[in-house]
Amino acid sequence: MSRSSSAPSPDTILEIIVASDDRLGIGRGGTLPWHLKGDMVHFKRLTCSVPVDSPKGALNAVVMGRKTWESIPIRFRPLPGRLNHVLTRRRDIDLPEGVLSAPSFDDALLQLRSHRPLRIFVLGGGEIYRAAFDDPRSRILHWTRVRGDHGCDTHLPDPIAAGFRRIETKAPELEGEIEFRIERWCRGAFESKEDLDD
Repeated sequence: MSRSSSAPSPDTILEIIVASDDRLGIGRGGTLPWHLKGDMVHFKRLTCSVPVDSPKGALNAVVMGRKTWESIPIRFRPLPGRLNHVLTRRRDIDLPEGVLSAPSFDDALLQLRSHRPLRIFVLGGGEIYRAAFDDPRSRILHWTRVRGDHGCDTHLPDPIAAGFRRIETKAPELEGEIEFRIERWCRGAFESKEDLDD
């Protein structure tokens, strides 16, 4: 997903949200190799939440690749309560009314500008995460760390090598035999957790 020559505001901040195993694996055969209710609750809360004093109808945007879009069960898409945007080079993709599409981050952000989303979350998959890690506007990483090697065939770039640093770690959770913990990382001008909080 290349960047457009007519770039939107450099002040835009992209937030990456992802779950990976100990080997940075994020998927296997086009699906998640785990089902963690706690992580899904976290995902929905994070991507849906808007401040109580927000303008009426204000939404966050979620940006994802075509394969990630198609991996969501039909009954759950578009993701409710959020502005859905699909990154794809295919022009023949059939999307529901209200779902936007574009071939690049910059094109997506230019489209989103008129909708004024409060926050923009990048949901993957692999190619989209790689593009997001390469984009300096991606400043915040919401990372669910799943213990173990789950035999994934799609992997996340190394956040440390990409310049992210951890600023918050929540207590580990256990679902069945799978342990995971939710962390927040950042890069750039943010110096502490307080800098990211309202």
